Amino acid sequence: RQIDELVETAQAGNFNALVVQVRRRGDTYYPSAIDPWAPDADPSFDALAYLIERAHAAGIEVHAWATTLAIWGGDTAPAEPSHTFNVHGPGASGRDYWLMTSNTGDEQAGSLYWLDPGHPDVVEYTVAIYAELATRYDLDGLHLDRVRYAWQEWGYNPTSLARFQAQTGHTEVPPPTDEQWLQWRRDQVTALVRKIYLTVTAIKSQLQVSAALSPADPPPGETRPWETLTPYTHQLQDWRSWLEEGILDLGLTMTYKNEADYADSFDDWIAWQKDHQYGRRVVVGTG
Repeated sequence: RQIDELVETAQAGNFNALVVQVRRRGDTYYPSAIDPWAPDADPSFDALAYLIERAHAAGIEVHAWATTLAIWGGDTAPAEPSHTFNVHGPGASGRDYWLMTSNTGDEQAGSLYWLDPGHPDVVEYTVAIYAELATRYDLDGLHLDRVRYAWQEWGYNPTSLARFQAQTGHTEVPPPTDEQWLQWRRDQVTALVRKIYLTVTAIKSQLQVSAALSPADPPPGETRPWETLTPYTHQLQDWRSWLEEGILDLGLTMTYKNEADYADSFDDWIAWQKDHQYGRRVVVGTG
């Protein structure tokens, strides 16, 4: 009944698409062969299949929103032993260890644990999640949330660091601000988005791929090139290049600016986004 009401409300408001969360942090709200059910899900009911059926009958698109690299939060581990956090998180060793770590060895950024996109097995696992959704459901789009680094000091997973050293000839552990190290990590996120995009559009060519994009800081301008702003320098999310390359169909920008305090920043970011779509599309997210 909740799904029926959702579709009816969207219809009444003349909405043409629903972006619905189907994956939380390493667990799902749909039957997956990769991840376990979320604790508050109902395994007896495929809510996503039902929503797609009802929404499409009403002429409304369904985009599946999945958390990408954030794998768990809080101080209590998942109850399900097969959860990726339990298998590849604290306690795992060697290549089986997938967590993003900081330059000081921390595993938890704030309340969240992240997977490291510089680890090849993380990439394979993450791509498989989106491929499963594209294969099993008649979706109109896939939405990638949390597809970035936790911050500039993060990305020191031992396997990732070893790959960087092997590829660049570095023998030392680079500081977070090392330009080559920053660019290498930026390239890992871009490569992940590219692989997801190419994989899922090969499965279903008309699928629209979107991502939650950060517009932190004041907007770009003559004295503030894109390459000097937080999304690029600290979150290592070079989403402008994703739109330019065409490995996103939709950019959903998190333009969460308090209008009372940041009216100019809000307006200027939207203006910049409008002028930097590169033949793709940007949909402004407001908070």
